[in-house]
Amino acid sequence: MQNLNKVDPQLAPLPRYLGALGGTGLTAYFGLLEVGQPKPGETVVVSGAAGATGSVVGQIAKIQGCRAVGIAGGTAKCKYLTEELDFDAAIDYKSEDVQAALTGHCPMV
Repeated sequence: MQNLNKVDPQLAPLPRYLGALGGTGLTAYFGLLEVGQPKPGETVVVSGAAGATGSVVGQIAKIQGCRAVGIAGGTAKCKYLTEELDFDAAIDYKSEDVQAALTGHCPMV
């Protein structure tokens, strides 16, 4: 049982260990920072942005000084991205032309 870590409920509420401090957060963190390696000022596009991992990726991107553009399905999810999670823009793949929206939200260097 060497690969198990006991969580400390004094550090964070137990449900956090299933989300941001667990597999979801680790996937978002290492996927963005180790694989993607974004630089401040770059734009990070997140598909599935309203989901567990995608929402954390967008917030990490913002912390890194990047613009975060999320793709999600539905007005409510897109509103959640911009109003609650502070994404710079959200694209509703159900009602928008995604290619045109990406062109509009993602400046070319």
